[in-house]
Amino acid sequence: MKFNVSIYWVILCLLTIILLSIFIGHFVFSRHCDSLSTSHKNQIEIIKRGKDSVIKANYHQIHRLELSLDNINNTLTKYESKLDSLQTIKEKIKVVYRTKYKKIEIMSDTDIVNYWKNEFDNE
Repeated sequence: MKFNVSIYWVILCLLTIILLSIFIGHFVFSRHCDSLSTSHKNQIEIIKRGKDSVIKANYHQIHRLELSLDNINNTLTKYESKLDSLQTIKEKIKVVYRTKYKKIEIMSDTDIVNYWKNEFDNE
């Protein structure tokens, strides 16, 4: 049995196979690139969502710290005003103490006893 196949037919078959393999390769490669592009976009979206959640968490933390700082400043202001009022009271007590001490200093023993009895009885 003798095959009578022309060289042109062989070349045509080889070219067809090569063209089909190129077409199939291109199709597979383009699908692979599309899937890589899609997975890359998905990863970018996941990273963006993670970044946004971290930013929100940090925003809430900063807001809580600002509120805490405001509370601390308000408390500090209250304590400063109380300290100022205590300083004023301390000065008044010193003045009262000096006047009472000067009064007592010039009194006799019985006058002092009577003075304190009157002070405690008048309360």
